Amino acid sequence: MTAITDLTWQQLEDASGITGAIVVTGAGDTAKVMIDVSLVTGTHIGALSAGGVIDFLIKLREFAAAAQITVNVNQVAGEKLAAFPALTYGTLASDGKVQVQGNVVAKLAVSPQTLHAVGTNS
Repeated sequence: MTAITDLTWQQLEDASGITGAIVVTGAGDTAKVMIDVSLVTGTHIGALSAGGVIDFLIKLREFAAAAQITVNVNQVAGEKLAAFPALTYGTLASDGKVQVQGNVVAKLAVSPQTLHAVGTNS
């Protein structure tokens, strides 16, 4: 098999379990992938001045981690996508919250014209 170095937007949406969270608008060179932040977070976001970026990014990263598990099912060692390791959790604080840390592990192909990231493999 070929090593997996990325996910598709469809795999990400499938892992989210939220139909319609990721859509493509337009066609050809004008096509755009759009992610509905309100659907992902469960909170209505009606302005660019609204908060919720951290919640959105954590959830998006967790969808990617779930998609990674799915795409790796039939992959052999060395060809599995290893871009989204498990979250690390701290201890429960007195305010009832816990600190969480998540990484994205990638390789960057750097050239004067482009900076493009792909996932690592294990």
